[in-house]
Amino acid sequence: MTPRSWRCAGLLGSIVVVSLLAVPVSGTVLGSSQTPKLSSANPPASDANEIVGPHAFVGGATLSFVETGLPNATNWSVTLLAQPRNGSGPWFSQSNTSTVSFTVATGTYEYMLWNVTTPSTLYVPSNASNQSVSVGASGATVNVSYTSLALYPLQFVESGLANGTYWEVQVNDSSIGAHDNGQSTSTTILLEVPAGVYTCFVQSSPPYGVFYSETPENASVTVPTSSTLNVTFSLETTYTVSFSETGLPSGSSWGAGLTWWNGGAGWEGPAGTVFSIPRPNGTYQYGIQAPSGWRIDGVAPSGNLTIDGASVVVSVTFVSGPTYSLTLAEKGLRTGQGWSVVIDGQNASSVTTGITLRNLTPGHYAYSVPSLRAGETVTVKVGKTVEGAAGSIDVVHSRTVTLTFAYHYEVTFTQTGLTSGTWSVSVKGQKLTAPWDQAITDSLTNGTYAYKIGSEPGYRHSSSPRKVVVPTAVSVAVVFTKTG
Repeated sequence: MTPRSWRCAGLLGSIVVVSLLAVPVSGTVLGSSQTPKLSSANPPASDANEIVGPHAFVGGATLSFVETGLPNATNWSVTLLAQPRNGSGPWFSQSNTSTVSFTVATGTYEYMLWNVTTPSTLYVPSNASNQSVSVGASGATVNVSYTSLALYPLQFVESGLANGTYWEVQVNDSSIGAHDNGQSTSTTILLEVPAGVYTCFVQSSPPYGVFYSETPENASVTVPTSSTLNVTFSLETTYTVSFSETGLPSGSSWGAGLTWWNGGAGWEGPAGTVFSIPRPNGTYQYGIQAPSGWRIDGVAPSGNLTIDGASVVVSVTFVSGPTYSLTLAEKGLRTGQGWSVVIDGQNASSVTTGITLRNLTPGHYAYSVPSLRAGETVTVKVGKTVEGAAGSIDVVHSRTVTLTFAYHYEVTFTQTGLTSGTWSVSVKGQKLTAPWDQAITDSLTNGTYAYKIGSEPGYRHSSSPRKVVVPTAVSVAVVFTKTG
């Protein structure tokens, strides 16, 4: 489960009530891959790089988004992710009329649409078939059709947490692009969501050093057939992980880090300092940082450690000797896109093309590259070798390694009309086949892809959208109709 940060949209006695949230949609109703889901009933407030109302450039063209399906005088909004000329943005504009407009320089823009919620209804942009729009000198128009979905209660009831402990839920139905989440210190969280089949995730946020396991941690709930999910939290036993050192002279400093599935901790202190942290059973990645001119001896500079019913002590010996630097250069991301690498037990992030780690002891350094955006996986080519999202880098001298990113997004094809046999889709010359009652999925990198639905005797077919455009997870609906 991925770490999350949520806010509640309302409060009623001891029950938290959260209406369905405004969810960013990158040209499709299936959620945003550009920004985290926002736990707010409204799109974000403006800040230094967001604007409310049309944004103008000298000699610019008009980019208009025109909606149908919303009640009169309903606020709705659009976010442009980047301005082509200088990569700045995002630019945010909203309106309570049928049109949201930007005055922009010519170029191609990625954009996000937002779900709109009222007390009893969710409105979803259902026909945005592209994730980008090209604006010429005469401007451009994107038509947006909103579909209304009634909201139903979905209640979560917890037991086992200490009084006043925060706990959180997130629900998601990717087939309709519905997301909701809530946080509470009471025993009940009440959400309002459209009918659908939801994947539900639960976690707690207890004080430092206290850990709970959740049953279930995730579950599937059908709304409105099911309206309540009971969650049991169990207190976990903790053990101490300690890092100690010998060999460093007075006046020098050293550091250590520990990472786990949803976070991490790092320390830096003078020679002789012992770093400690309580953690439950599990496997963790650690890293040790030496000062300049000192090497790590007796233990690997980075690696994994396992807590299994007992405390763990990592004893580090430092010896004098040369250390090296490792620079990680990025390739394949658009300008300004953030990226992150966990290496040497520490998370290093950047929005530029390089990250440098210094004072490294010669050895093997494990790394992993997380996916920062929803609906994506990532592979990374290290130099000329494809390593995947995790691997190791040898450091025997100071060096620069280029990480070439390739983000992959899931494309799902679903069909209606067939009741037996198999069906097929061809993408990039590859034929994918599935039984009639199963979806067909593929994983694609950034780009625009044509696809072909396989012919089935006695049926004609139609599908929407006609082309697949990533980056974002995409769903394609295929309808088979009998010809006889």
